[in-house]
Amino acid sequence: MRDKILKNELEIAVASGDWESLGKMAADIEKETAKLKMEEKEKFYAPSSTSKEVGEKTVLVTGAAGFIGSHLVERLLKDGYRVVGLDVIDLGGKGDVKHFSEELLRSYIYDQDIKRQNVQRSLRHSRYRFYENVDVRDEELLEKVFQENRIDQVMHMAALAGVRDSFKAPQLYLEIDEKGTERMLAMAVRHQIKYFLYASSSSIYGGVKDNRPSKEEDIPSPRAPYPAAKVGAEVWAHTYHNMVEDLIRSGKRDKDKPLWVCGLRFFTVYGRRGRRDMALRKFVELMAGGEPIPIYGDGSQSRNFTHINDIVEGMVRALKNPYPDEIFNLGGEETTVLTDAIELLERYLGKKAIRDYQPPQRGDVHASLADTSKAERMLGYRPAISLKEGIRDLCRWYQMWVPFKETYHRYQQLRDKREGYSEADLQEALSLKDELKRLLKLKEDDSEYLVAYHYLACTYRLIADICKSFS
Repeated sequence: MRDKILKNELEIAVASGDWESLGKMAADIEKETAKLKMEEKEKFYAPSSTSKEVGEKTVLVTGAAGFIGSHLVERLLKDGYRVVGLDVIDLGGKGDVKHFSEELLRSYIYDQDIKRQNVQRSLRHSRYRFYENVDVRDEELLEKVFQENRIDQVMHMAALAGVRDSFKAPQLYLEIDEKGTERMLAMAVRHQIKYFLYASSSSIYGGVKDNRPSKEEDIPSPRAPYPAAKVGAEVWAHTYHNMVEDLIRSGKRDKDKPLWVCGLRFFTVYGRRGRRDMALRKFVELMAGGEPIPIYGDGSQSRNFTHINDIVEGMVRALKNPYPDEIFNLGGEETTVLTDAIELLERYLGKKAIRDYQPPQRGDVHASLADTSKAERMLGYRPAISLKEGIRDLCRWYQMWVPFKETYHRYQQLRDKREGYSEADLQEALSLKDELKRLLKLKEDDSEYLVAYHYLACTYRLIADICKSFS
C-alpha cells in the first residue's frame, strides 16, 4: 500500500511541477534505500555456523567472476572464509589477445552480464575483496594482490576452457592455462603459500579406455590443445611442489613452509550461470528460443554430468583436507547418454527440441566417465544432485534470468543517462521497480534473488536522483 501511495504522489508531483515535494520524497526514498541495504546485509551476509572452523583464513580465488569460480566464492563466504577474488571480466577487450582468433573470442566469451552479476552477488560482503582485470599472466598485478592481502590458500580456477574452441587459438590456451598456472605457482612459492589447489579437466584422459571409468593414475592422452595445456599445468604443480621440498631438505627454506598442491579434474560441469558454450546451457537457450540444437554425432555420447553444487562441495572438501601432492576426479554419480539429457530438458522447458545432427567434432570423445572412488575415500566426496534435479534447476534459473537480464539492461541505460531526466524517465524507473518486485516474488532462495534485491535498492536510489534533478 505504501508503495502504491508513493507512486501516486510522485506522479502528481511531476505532473504539477511541485519540485519541492519531489525533493522531500527523494529524501524519504533514500531512507527506504538505506533500509533495504541493511536488510540485505542481515538477510544474505550473516556468518554461518561453520565460521569458527575456518577462523581468519583468507583464500585467493582466481577466475572469481566465472561459472565455477563465482559459485566457489559464494560457498567460501558462507563457510566463513575471507576471500580475495580476481578475474579478467572481458578477455576480448584485452589488447594482447586481440590478435588471436576473433571467432574464438566471439564464441567463447560468455554473457558479460552474467559475469558482472557474478561479481555483484558477493561484492558487498564485508569478507570479500575483488580485483577486476587482473590477468594470471601479469606478474606485476599479481604481486600487488599478494602484497595487499594476507593470503593463506590459493584456489586457481582461472582458465580458458573448451575442447573444440582450443583448436582455434592453441597458443592462447597455452599462455593462459599452462603458463598462467606456472605464474600463479611461482607467486605462491614467493609468498610462502602452503596450499595451492587448481582446476584441471577430465578431457586430459582422452575418453574412456577399456570400457571403464577413468582413474587418476591413468596416463593422460589429450586430443586437443585445451587438455594438453591442463596436463602441462598439472606437471608444473607437481614440479613446484618437488622444488620446494628440495629447498626444505637443503635447509634453504623453513620446513613449516611447504607447497602442497591439489589438482581437481572436473567432469562435464553444468548448472546456473554456466558459459553459453557449455552443452546443456547452450541447449536451454536454443530450445527456449525455438532454435535447433546441434548434436555432434548420433547423440549416444555418455557423460558424468556434474552439478555445480557437487563440484563446489568437492572443492571445499579438498580445501579442508589438504594432502601434499594429489589429484582427484570430481564427477557426477550417474552416467547419462546425451539424448536422455535432452529429453529432460524437453520435460522441464515444456518444449520439443529441434535436433540438428552434425558430424562429430575434432577433439570430442564418445564417453567420459569418472571413477571418483579416490575422492570418496580421501575427501568424503559423494555427489548428491541427480541429473533430473540439476536440469530442472538449470531450466528454472534460465526462465528467471531472461526477464531479469532485460530489466537489468533497462536499469543500466537509465542509470548511465545521469542527467537531463524527463517525466518519461521517472515512469520508466517506477516500472523497473515494479518488475524487480515481481521477480523477487518468484523464489526467495534463488541466488538471483539477491541480485534482484540489490538492484531494487539501486532503483529506489535512482528514483530519488531523478526526483532531485527536477527539484
